[in-house]
Amino acid sequence: MSAAGDTICHLVNSSERMQRDQSVDCARAVAVILVTFFHVWRAIDYPSINLPGGFDLLAPLKNGWIGVGLFFVISGYCMGPSADRSFPNGLRAGDYGRYFLKRLFRIAVPYYASIAVWYWLINAYEIAPKATGLNDIVSHLLFVHNFSESTFFSISGVYWSIAPEMQFYILLPVLLALFTTASSRVVLLIGSAGLMVAVSLLPGTSHPLKWGLLNYFFLFVFGWLLSCYREAISTRLMRWKALPSIGLCLTILLFRGVDQGAAESRVFEALLSVLAGLMLVVASTSDGARNTGTTGQILAFIGRCSFSIYLYNYILYAVRPTGANIAVFVSLVTTVLGFGVLMYYLVEFNSEKLRRRVFRPRAVARMLNDSTLASAMTTSDTGRTAAN
Repeated sequence: MSAAGDTICHLVNSSERMQRDQSVDCARAVAVILVTFFHVWRAIDYPSINLPGGFDLLAPLKNGWIGVGLFFVISGYCMGPSADRSFPNGLRAGDYGRYFLKRLFRIAVPYYASIAVWYWLINAYEIAPKATGLNDIVSHLLFVHNFSESTFFSISGVYWSIAPEMQFYILLPVLLALFTTASSRVVLLIGSAGLMVAVSLLPGTSHPLKWGLLNYFFLFVFGWLLSCYREAISTRLMRWKALPSIGLCLTILLFRGVDQGAAESRVFEALLSVLAGLMLVVASTSDGARNTGTTGQILAFIGRCSFSIYLYNYILYAVRPTGANIAVFVSLVTTVLGFGVLMYYLVEFNSEKLRRRVFRPRAVARMLNDSTLASAMTTSDTGRTAAN
C-alpha cells in the first residue's frame, strides 16, 4: 500500500476511536442495568418497601423496565448522524441498500446467534421456556414478531424490543429525506408524542399496539432530534443550569412505583427517558465525553457489551433462583452481566470486526481516490505556479 493509503487507514482507525462517545456507552450501561434489575426483581419476587405518597424504596428495581425506553432514545441519538453520513447525495437506492445491510449485519448476527442459543437452552434444558415453533423463529428472523400477540414474547421475553428498533432503522432514511427543516421536525416530534399518548390510553392490553413502533416512535424521534441539535440543546440547558433539576426529577420519578402494564406506564417511561436523554446530550457534548474516570470506564465497558447482556438477560433462570434476599439478587445480576460479557466476546465483538472489514473498503477507497485527486490537483497547481 502507498504512503497515502497508510495515512488514510490510520486516519480511519483514529476516527473510529475518536467517535466512541463514552457518555453514550455509560447511558447504555445504565439502561441495561435497569432492565437487568427489573428482570431479577421479578424473578425472585423481591418485596416492596412502601413509602408515603405511592413511593417505594425499591421502585428503581421495579421500574427497571424503563431502560428499554432509554435504549430507544440512545438508538435515535446514535443513528441520526450515522444515517445522515450514509446519504451524502440524498436518498438513493444504492446508498439505502448499503445502509440497510450495515444495520442488518450489526443487529442480526448477535441476535440470530442468540436465537439459536435460546432455542437450544429451551428445548434441551427448559431454561426460561417459551414457544420456539417455526412461526416464532421465522417471525423473529424477519423482525415482525411484534405484529402478533402469539409471537410477541416467544423465544425470549426481551426480543419484543428488537423489532421496533429494526423497523425504525428502516424508516429513518425516509425521515431524513422528508423532514429537513427544524420546524417540520418539531411537528413530527409533537405528532409522535400525541400518537404515543393516544395509543397508551386506548382501552385493552394489546402488546403489538401498545408496545409497538407506534408507541415508541416518539422516543426514537426524540433521540434523533437530540443528535441534530445537540450543541444548541446542551448550551441552553447549561445556561439555564437545568441539569440539577432534571436529575432531581428523574430520581424522584424513579422511586414512584408504576406497574409496567398500567395504562400510564408508557407515558411514564417516555417522561423518564426524555429526562435521561437531556442529561445524555449534556454529558455527550462535555469535555469528558471521551475521557471518564474509573467508574465511567467500567460503565462504558458494560455499555459496549449491553446488546449481548440484553439478549441473554433471561439466563438468570438457569440459576433457578430461590429466595428473595440481597445475596440472591446480587448473584443473579452478576450472572446476567457475566454471561452477557462472555457472549459479547464470543459473538458480537467478532461480528463487529467482520462488519468493519466488510464495509470499510469502499469508504477507504473513496478516501484514497479523494486523496489521489487532491494530490494531483496540488501537483498541477504547483506546476502552474512554477510555470508562471
